Amino acid sequence: MRLTKHTGNAIRILGHLAATPGARTKAGDIALSLDITHANVVKTLHALVKGGVVSAIRGRSGGVVLARGPEQIALGDIVRITEVTWRAEDSRDECMAGDEGEFRDVLDSARDAFIAILDQHTLADMLRGTPPSGLADGAVRRSARPAVKSSPHIQRAAAGTARGGKRRPGQGSARLS
Repeated sequence: MRLTKHTGNAIRILGHLAATPGARTKAGDIALSLDITHANVVKTLHALVKGGVVSAIRGRSGGVVLARGPEQIALGDIVRITEVTWRAEDSRDECMAGDEGEFRDVLDSARDAFIAILDQHTLADMLRGTPPSGLADGAVRRSARPAVKSSPHIQRAAAGTARGGKRRPGQGSARLS
């Protein structure tokens, strides 16, 4: 399961706001602090305000604050707000018939189970580093992905050379006269 960068940004922004409870924070300050573009911060904040997780105060002394405490914000709420493909208004559901419709039902069940697990954990749990209940009982974690071996072609491309290590005309550093 892979979530979008938008969701990752939302979690990082909410964590930033939770670190300074009650303090109004400007979008520009969040962008600088988290190294996220200002446009992406504004886009994410807009979704979080619309979803009721963040409150925005306009004006010179304005900014954004959490609309409720981190212990009241379920991770499932964040995913529902930020993952566009999981919203109920997805019209493709009505267009599927036969086997495709049954496959959509299976995917919907899997999505609902995923969100149900996320609903059991809050932003506060994540910030405290509390492990999910299944992992705290000694369940096996997935091992890290094995390192990808790069091919000679990729290694040469990274080194800036073409076939056999020879440079092609026009490749390499420019000469200034």
